[in-house]
Amino acid sequence: MSKRDKRLEEWKSNPKPVTNWGTVESDLIYYGFEIDKSGGGSHFQISHHLLIDQGGYGANGEFTIAVKNGRTIKRWALADIVQAIELIERKQNETE
Repeated sequence: MSKRDKRLEEWKSNPKPVTNWGTVESDLIYYGFEIDKSGGGSHFQISHHLLIDQGGYGANGEFTIAVKNGRTIKRWALADIVQAIELIERKQNETE
C-alpha cells in the first residue's frame, strides 16, 4: 500500500481536525482534480470531469472548500474531498 493510499485510509477512518493543505493539494492533483483559486479569498474550487452530472456537485463537476490562511483545511472539507475521490475511483473501476 502506497503512502497516498495509507493517507486516504487515515482520512476516511480518523481524520485530524486540521490537515496540511500542501499534502491534500498534491493528492488532488494525483487523482486528476483541477484546483482554481480565483478571487484571492480562502476558497478553492475543486473540479473533476468524472463528477459532472453527479449529485452534490456543480454543472462542471466542481465543489468548493475553504483553506485557512492558505495552509490548512478542516475535517469537514477533507470529508468532502474523500467522498469525491471515492466516487471517482468507483467510476474509473466501472469503465475498466
